[in-house]
Amino acid sequence: MDLYLLWVAFLLGIIEGATEFLPVSSTGHLIIAADFLNFSDKSSEVFEIFIQLGAILAVITEYRKRLISTICDIPHKSEAQKFFIAIGIAFIPAAPVSYTHLRAHET
Repeated sequence: MDLYLLWVAFLLGIIEGATEFLPVSSTGHLIIAADFLNFSDKSSEVFEIFIQLGAILAVITEYRKRLISTICDIPHKSEAQKFFIAIGIAFIPAAPVSYTHLRAHET
């Protein structure tokens, strides 16, 4: 394996981990850092997705008990119902934009 790619992966992993829980865009930082490191081809896009998947899985793992409890409380507690309604509403604008973006990249 290319030593430069390992170094880039290490640096981008540090950037993702350091900025994930800050109120700033970790994705934006990854994109800027990847451009700075001349790592901006198709493989870099896939890498950015997978490194964020790791961060998402870490959050899910950390909060799994709370997430499971909230899911189980949906039929019984209005707080849980409001939470999932809010997530659904937040998802609405992202869905068509993501779909359009994916369709544009198919060609």
